[in-house]
Amino acid sequence: MAPGLVSTRDVARADWIAPRMRPWGRHGTPVASVVPGGFAAYARVLHPVHDDGDTWLTWADACRESGATPHALMQWTAITPQRLVNRASPNQGGLVPDTLDFVMEHLPAVGDVTHAWWIGWGEFNGGSRRFGWNEDGSTWWEEVPAVSEFVDPDFPVFKLPSREYVLFRGPLDADLGPRGTREVHDPSPSLLWPDDHTWCLATEVDFDSTLVGATAEVVDAILADPRLEAWPVEPGDDLSIAGDRVNGS
Repeated sequence: MAPGLVSTRDVARADWIAPRMRPWGRHGTPVASVVPGGFAAYARVLHPVHDDGDTWLTWADACRESGATPHALMQWTAITPQRLVNRASPNQGGLVPDTLDFVMEHLPAVGDVTHAWWIGWGEFNGGSRRFGWNEDGSTWWEEVPAVSEFVDPDFPVFKLPSREYVLFRGPLDADLGPRGTREVHDPSPSLLWPDDHTWCLATEVDFDSTLVGATAEVVDAILADPRLEAWPVEPGDDLSIAGDRVNGS
């Protein structure tokens, strides 16, 4: 278990979220179907892309290389440079640890916050494999061990359409991942919020960007941070693969 994180059966603490969520489906995936609506402002934080060795690319780097146009709703599949096709892409379902830390620096929290993790991660269930690319272009994989001490089969979960989450309580900076480690390819919390609900961070498990709904002041700080690649978005903006109407996807 990550230091400072304690599982909680009190799923009622998440009851405020579902009423503020918009539906998603064939019409698209609006921002407010991933992170609750009702906040003053929203930021979309793009997950960086691991290139060769210690090199990380921004989506803007990819656009310069591919000739695509960077904008708030761009999709990786629409801007990918040819040399990276089937070789490198942003993490889905998690921010890399450093980037997550940078975002968290702007999130005010007094005392413990609630960390929600998608129950489908292999860390909870076992039997999953994680894979990636080596510097020479070859692939690697490893078994993901189950963290059976986290959740028993009867543990209550918080439910949203098509997703179920287990909740933990702990300090904002205690979030080290389900296995108590912080590796580049690990997932990050699916939802994260303080008790006063003044902000919420959300990473959909199939998305390569993270959303933050908060006060205008918090979002402005995230957008202004040069360590982050972030864009302002609106609750109704479409984040589906068809949402990039500038570059096409």
